[in-house]
Amino acid sequence: MILITGITGKIGQNLLPLLASSTEKFRLLVRDPSKVKAPANAELFKGDLSDAASVSAAMQGVSKAFLVFGSFPGSAKLHDDAIDAAKKAGVSHVVRLSVNGADANSPVQLARWHAQSDAHLQASGLTWTILRPGAFMQNLLGSAATVKGDGVIYGSSGEGKVPFIDAADIAGVAFKALTTPGHEGKIYPLTGDVAHSYAEVAAKLSSLLGKPVKYVNLPHEQFKAAVVSAGVPEWLASDYVAMNQATAAGFMAPVAPAVSQLLGRARTLDQFLTAHLGAFKA
Repeated sequence: MILITGITGKIGQNLLPLLASSTEKFRLLVRDPSKVKAPANAELFKGDLSDAASVSAAMQGVSKAFLVFGSFPGSAKLHDDAIDAAKKAGVSHVVRLSVNGADANSPVQLARWHAQSDAHLQASGLTWTILRPGAFMQNLLGSAATVKGDGVIYGSSGEGKVPFIDAADIAGVAFKALTTPGHEGKIYPLTGDVAHSYAEVAAKLSSLLGKPVKYVNLPHEQFKAAVVSAGVPEWLASDYVAMNQATAAGFMAPVAPAVSQLLGRARTLDQFLTAHLGAFKA
C-alpha cells in the first residue's frame, strides 16, 4: 500500500491517471473524499496534515508515502510530524515534495522551511527521495486575466530566465520514485529542458493568440504591493519578491536533467501554452 497526499493539487491531479494505470494499491489522504474520484486500486482516507491522529492512522499498513503539503508559517513542524508518523508506523520509503533551491540560508522563507523538513527526513532513518521542482508552468495561468484584458504579463523578474516545469512531469517523476527501484537516497532538482524569460513567454502567447502580448517589468515594491492588494499574505509576497530578485540575477536559469533522464522527455512550454490557450483567450 502506498499513501498519497496532496491528490487534489496540481501534481496530485496529474498523478491520478498514473495511479489508475498501476497494479499497486494506493491510499489517498484527503480532507473531503467527496471531491475525489478514486481509481479502482485506490481507497480514500479522510484526514489532514493538521490532524495528527488522522495522519498517524493513514500511515498504518503503508509501505511507501508521497508527502505533499502546503507551506505557510509553522508548516515545517507539521511536515516534520508527518515524517515522524511515517517512521513510527513502519513506512519504509518516503518521497517528499520540496522546492528547488531549498537551503537553510535562503532569503526565501519557503526554501528555508523546506530545507528544514528535507534535513529532518534525511536524518530520520527512513529511506527517502526528495523532489525539488522549480517554477510550475501552471503558475503562468495566473496571468490569464491580464493577458485577456490588457495583453500584458506583469512581473518583476527583469530579463531573468526560468526553466518552467509542467506539474504533469513532476507527477511522472513522483510515480517513478514510488513504484520503481533506484531512487533511494536521491535528491532530484526538477525543471524543464529550456529556460525562458517572461518576455519570451509573452512573445509565444502573442504568436499563438494572434494579438500583441507584452511583459511589463515592475519595480519590486510595486509588484509586492500589487500582489498584497490582490490578497496574497505579506510573508508570501515578500517571498515572491525574493524569488523575482533571484530570477532577475540569473540564479533560477540552470536546467536540471532529471526529468528527461527519468521520463525520456520534459514537456515544452510551447506544448503547455498550446494546450491551455483557451485560458488566455478573451
